[in-house]
Amino acid sequence: MGGSYGTYGGSGTLSGGTQRLGVSASLSHEHADNNRPDNAYNATNGAARLDLVVTPVFTVGGTFRDQKRNYQEPGSITFPLPGDVGSENRLGTVYSEWRPDADFRSRLTVGLHQRDYTFYSSSFTDSVMGERRLLEWQNVWETNDWLELVGGLSASREHGAWSGTNYTENQSAGYFLATARPVQNVSLTVGLRSDHFESYGDETTGRLGLAWRLSSSDTKLRASCGNGFQAPGADDRYGVPAYFQPASPGIAPERSRSWDAGVDQGFLGDRITASATYFQTHFDNLFSYDLDTFATINIPDAFANGVELSLAGRLSDTVTLHVGYTRLEAENEANKLRLIRRPRHTVTLDGDWRADSAWTFGGGVRAVIDRVDGNPYAPARLEDYTTVRLFAAWQVCKDLVLRFRLENALDEKYQETQGYPALPRAAYLSAEWRR
Repeated sequence: MGGSYGTYGGSGTLSGGTQRLGVSASLSHEHADNNRPDNAYNATNGAARLDLVVTPVFTVGGTFRDQKRNYQEPGSITFPLPGDVGSENRLGTVYSEWRPDADFRSRLTVGLHQRDYTFYSSSFTDSVMGERRLLEWQNVWETNDWLELVGGLSASREHGAWSGTNYTENQSAGYFLATARPVQNVSLTVGLRSDHFESYGDETTGRLGLAWRLSSSDTKLRASCGNGFQAPGADDRYGVPAYFQPASPGIAPERSRSWDAGVDQGFLGDRITASATYFQTHFDNLFSYDLDTFATINIPDAFANGVELSLAGRLSDTVTLHVGYTRLEAENEANKLRLIRRPRHTVTLDGDWRADSAWTFGGGVRAVIDRVDGNPYAPARLEDYTTVRLFAAWQVCKDLVLRFRLENALDEKYQETQGYPALPRAAYLSAEWRR
């Protein structure tokens, strides 16, 4: 793969095995100079997996993933602070699965995630080290054609250290999910989760969903409701100098209550589907970001609602199309200011055309209209933007495919996040070989 702004990279995957043993591994590397000065990026990713069938009802296995990144961080154009970043993420898991029959399976997983992050600049150097250990036991029981049950327990221990901060956080949870089809064309989903946080105590969340398909008219009615909970991260509570983020010891957990209702309508024998959904969410202590201090803050009372519309389908045997629109209203209820980084209007259009057995062409358009960013207590309007992407694929032979894509084809000048300009027009070419 290669393209604009000094971009190049490659990846490879190998897999094989026997009737009882399966092995796979992959390796990739990517480099990009990017458009801004002092913004080069390098990343190397590796992964491996092994599965062994010990007996007809018992399987064991493991996975390993490693990501190394070295890149230049220029900062935002409003707050430039150049530096170099080195980071590594390592994740390993080991599992055993017992499946006594086709209707029941039980899996025990042990995992270890380690991350290292170091920021170097002319004025200071700071490092962040973290480790998370995870144990999960999950059971799936498909009792019959109309009921499926999922239940499990999990426990984790997280440890981190940076700039004199040394913390440990323990968390445990139990969860249950039931999916039932009590009568034909009706589906009911009930989920419940109970968490214990060492720092924040106990919290229970749940969700209820209902769907009803009217087979005579290819219509599906659906609705769901539930609540959510998110505990502050250690970086929010203790601060991280490497991120220029101060401590927020008084930060409170975020809670939410939400519901949605919608309809899906099929046409032409379900070749085309039109969907409409109304959604509403109320937040208590919504997490946000103070642009002046770089601290994580709470917005005590916030509200969001909106509508999502979409039309997707296969217009012919060779043409597919997807059109989407989202209208979103999101505000701080205390001062009636809009919430940052939540555009009022988002429009998407994507499609592709398979010209013949060898050639495929396609493209997409995305428009983001009416948005604010910056200080959540004095948000500023950001310019609207529209981006266009084009792509093509050529099946040279059975094993070889050449792909081309043109991103931001109209060379739109815009910022998805205030202070961070997006890339101008960029072209990329890649080759994919499978054997």
